[in-house]
Amino acid sequence: MRIGLRYTESMSSQSRDGPASTERLLFEPLSAEHAPLLFHALDDDRIYRYVPTPHAVSIGELKDYFGKLVQGPGEDQSQIWLNWALRLSASGVYIGTLQATVLADREAWIGYMISSAFWGQGYASEAVAWLIEELVRRAGVSSVRASVDLRNRRSSRLLRRMGFLKESTESSELHGQTTMDGHYRLAVAPKARGSTE
Repeated sequence: MRIGLRYTESMSSQSRDGPASTERLLFEPLSAEHAPLLFHALDDDRIYRYVPTPHAVSIGELKDYFGKLVQGPGEDQSQIWLNWALRLSASGVYIGTLQATVLADREAWIGYMISSAFWGQGYASEAVAWLIEELVRRAGVSSVRASVDLRNRRSSRLLRRMGFLKESTESSELHGQTTMDGHYRLAVAPKARGSTE
């Protein structure tokens, strides 16, 4: 089942006015060409402590990884992968990435990675707030979900501040260790198609 075709077309490329933005951030649709621009921001062991994302040790590895994200889920037409590079609007510095997977039931799973040099400054909250609004407005999602290693207190606090509720926990394994994941959900009211309010 193909979903959100108009949504992917509108979100997969920048508008004529440039990338989407908030007060402090620019959101550029991710491409393999972002690898050299984001490598130093993401070459940071602290980022990968609580996530399964592979730590690319070279620009080439990061370029390959970004390429796979851009290609999407292949023949699986029941979901859409959306990815952005995060950039500071004031300085132009790239600080991380933002992801969403939109499913056929209009649920979306989200994720984010931000260089530890920029933690504690509200950038993740700003990015996630923008993403939720975009998913509601462009894809009509009814709920947004995130899965977080419960040792990752920063992300858990962020989700709770934004109104996410922890619905369940699940035993998992990460980097050879047994861990516990928290599954969070935020119910949202989808806007009518074409609404710009």
